[in-house]
Amino acid sequence: IRMAEEDIRFQLVGSAAGGVVPGPGKPTEAQEGCAVRFDPNGAFFFAGTASGHLFAAGKECKTGKALVGVWEPRKTVVGTAIDELVGAGATARAAVAVSADEAYAVFDGKDGTKLVTWTGQAWKAELSPFGTVTQMFVASDGATWAIGDKGLFEHPKGGVWTKVELPAGASPTSAWAKNHDVLWVVTDDKKHVVIRPLVYVG
Repeated sequence: IRMAEEDIRFQLVGSAAGGVVPGPGKPTEAQEGCAVRFDPNGAFFFAGTASGHLFAAGKECKTGKALVGVWEPRKTVVGTAIDELVGAGATARAAVAVSADEAYAVFDGKDGTKLVTWTGQAWKAELSPFGTVTQMFVASDGATWAIGDKGLFEHPKGGVWTKVELPAGASPTSAWAKNHDVLWVVTDDKKHVVIRPLVYVG
């Protein structure tokens, strides 16, 4: 929403009365002519937490640099250009948030697909263990799940990314998990598979 001229802000849907509406960050000197730092016309992803923290992944207006942002309640988004982490020209593909000190964004670029992790203090990057992402979500137990061209992966809260073994020949296209023990997966042959416990539904 536009609060006033040159003041574009995010709208908090269903927020409590009196809450501060976050702004997406002012442009830098290199972005002359841009209303805000993030490019609103490019691929852009949001993720939020119950604590009111907001995360964003996209590109910087005008420069095209890969950009991630963190908004703490009652503050504006602090944007960080991360070309040095993901490679020049990388494009955001997903963002999820577990808590104020754990969030993930995925960027595709010439240097491969990079998984960028928020630690509560800084962003760090690594090659995506699941390849090019097609879906990411957080389950009720705090685990993060991802589907990519390398399969289905789970990241338990406080744990590490682990590949979930599927029946031979099955490639996941989408999934939903209530927790570690209750998981539904749709495979490329359109069969629904309850992985935990292992049951097939044709």
